Amino acid sequence: MVEPQQGMPMNPIQTDEQMGGWVGQNQDRYQIRDVLGQGGMATTYRAWDQQTQQWVAIKVISLRGSSNWRTIEQFEREVNVLKHIDHPYIPNYLDYFEEDTPSDRRFYLVQELVQGASLAELIAQGWRPDELTVQDLARQILLILDYLHTCHPPIIHRDIKPQNIIRQDNSQVYLVDFGAVPDLYRRTQRYINTFVGTLGYMPPEQLAGRSYFASDLYALGTTLLYVLTHRSPAELPQTHLKFNFRPHVTLSPTFADWLDKLIEPSLRARFHSASEALQVLEARTFVLRASPEPYHRPLPKGSRLQVQKTSQVLTVAIPWRLNWRWLVAHLLLWVIGIDVRTTLLSPGWGMLWLGAIAFTLFIAVNLPVTITLTASPLNLRVIWHLFRSEHQRGIEGAAITQITLGHATFSDNLGYLQCKYRIKPRPTPTRKRELDWAEDVVNDAVKNHQLLEFGQGLTVAEVQWLVTELSQTHRRWRERLAQQ
Repeated sequence: MVEPQQGMPMNPIQTDEQMGGWVGQNQDRYQIRDVLGQGGMATTYRAWDQQTQQWVAIKVISLRGSSNWRTIEQFEREVNVLKHIDHPYIPNYLDYFEEDTPSDRRFYLVQELVQGASLAELIAQGWRPDELTVQDLARQILLILDYLHTCHPPIIHRDIKPQNIIRQDNSQVYLVDFGAVPDLYRRTQRYINTFVGTLGYMPPEQLAGRSYFASDLYALGTTLLYVLTHRSPAELPQTHLKFNFRPHVTLSPTFADWLDKLIEPSLRARFHSASEALQVLEARTFVLRASPEPYHRPLPKGSRLQVQKTSQVLTVAIPWRLNWRWLVAHLLLWVIGIDVRTTLLSPGWGMLWLGAIAFTLFIAVNLPVTITLTASPLNLRVIWHLFRSEHQRGIEGAAITQITLGHATFSDNLGYLQCKYRIKPRPTPTRKRELDWAEDVVNDAVKNHQLLEFGQGLTVAEVQWLVTELSQTHRRWRERLAQQ
């Protein structure tokens, strides 16, 4: 047998020499058609099984391409594990064989071919699932993990990541690649003392060489973060080894809290089993599904507003906008201004020309704005962004009396927000004549209030959405504070 050679490049199998070739049972059973995936140790092909007349997946490693014997042992361990697994959403083990070439030995694992795309491929294609879809994804993986963790002996996957989860068009999910599973058939302890996995998705204890049932749960949590944010977990900000994902996603408080517990760096603070995590998820999402309205209302069609909402903070980012009506007016002024300068050559007309252009540009471009409503302390903050500088106004939330829609005077399709807030305490009620009482009401409404206007250039539908979302969220948080 050819010995593995140190320093050789990993996986030197030439895919072109495999294409169209036959392997297995005197090299006439499986015809290799194309490559499904290629990694550091192995190449996976789509092949046609001449005997069963079905498509299969064949995973191949090369002895020459293995840096040491552990690669071969790991591959054989995967084969041994798959022989003992019987789950509808784990590809079935079909065959295993070895073949020699003049200069190499190759090892072949044949499995059921699952049609679909990995989560990594879907995200690369721009897939952005909503919260309920992500919850369903988590639920399916937890059911698979619960099966694995309750096998005899138990199986810890140790490499849950987007590349190893296949999703079909009907939303069914499969878990693949068991190459990192430890050889629990010779070990009975609940942790394994080897370093295996993928950086960014591994929990801290796995970096130290130990794996528990909760280690797979952590990896599932970081995989869900990748699906939600389209960013590797390693790219997210961290505080004391914990990923700070809430500013980057819009989730219901119950699901965000559940996900937070799933990715706890501390093993003791995490869910201890897949069944426990599944039970809590289903209990909390039942409450969410029973809610009469979504966590935040769907945005109007075509809106560019960016919304992030948690149990404590509602943030709405309004990107910069160009008012096309004023842009056309600017172009007309430009043409008229040039004509005036060339005919009259008057400095006064030139200054008027420049002033008109500056004023038009000032009105035509709506600066980006960030609106933040917080529950504790209850306040509303509006920030206007101008290049690297910011201008902001803040209002104590308890002082807000009304948030309404303001219509643009030059267009029925555009509007802005008006936030009415109290600047003086409400007058103490006294026993007066009805006329005096009415006068106090008028004075309170006029003299003791101010208006904060923002969001110019939004469509009426967007302003109405903002008015409803800000008003109702403000009312709920204000009532919650009053009950404390």
